[in-house]
Parts: sequence; C-alpha cells; structure tokens
Amino acid sequence: MVLRDQLYSVYNKKKEGDSFIYTIELNPQHFIYKAHFPTEPITPGVCIVQIAKELLEDALGEMLEIKVIKNVKFISTITPDKNIHVVFKIEKISDTDEGDVKMQSLVCDKDILLSKISLICRRTNNDI
Repeated sequence: MVLRDQLYSVYNKKKEGDSFIYTIELNPQHFIYKAHFPTEPITPGVCIVQIAKELLEDALGEMLEIKVIKNVKFISTITPDKNIHVVFKIEKISDTDEGDVKMQSLVCDKDILLSKISLICRRTNNDI
C-alpha cells in the first residue's frame, strides 16, 4: 500500500543534522475520509504509521518493511485540513540486528504535538 501522491503529498523536505523534516499535505478528497468519518474526517492511525515508513524510505532511498511497531501515541486527531510537519530521527540498530533501521517520529501541526511513533524497519535490499 503506497499512500504518497494519493493520501498525501510532500510539500517540503530538509535534513537538519541527523533528522529529516518533511512537511506534508493531506488530501481531503481521498476516499478514506468518506468512511473515516464523512462529517469530521480523521486520518486513521494505520495511515499515519504508513506515511512515517514511506518518508523513512524516501530519506534512506531504499525500500523497507515494518518489523516492529515499538510505540505509537496519538495525542490529538490528525485531520486533512492541517499542515503536518513530520520530524524523525533515524538510528542504526546494532550489527546483530542485520542492519535494521530504528526510527523515532514526531508528528506536529506547527508547534502542537499530534503523535509520536517509534518503528524498527527491515531493509528489503531494494532501492527506491
């Protein structure tokens, strides 16, 4: 399932030190919002996790699969009318873990924290 250029578009991306900062725009016309929920659309949590993984793939330039969802906290709803700033830091896990990638992500709307996500992803040995 690829959500980029369908559910969301990347507006801006930059690297600051070890962190990558992505500004994305959610597509309020996407069919998912007709079901979740028509009068007050909310981005499903599974979609937020998938977006974080796709942005990590973009930052690394390689395909990944989610191995472990370590932690996900949704602090506030994420609606398609907000400018979402996804900030994440990538750390390499010890060599015994076959070079998996650990990612910690903060999802913010301006200075308001909306979600925290921590994933461990396995490299699939395919470049994007």
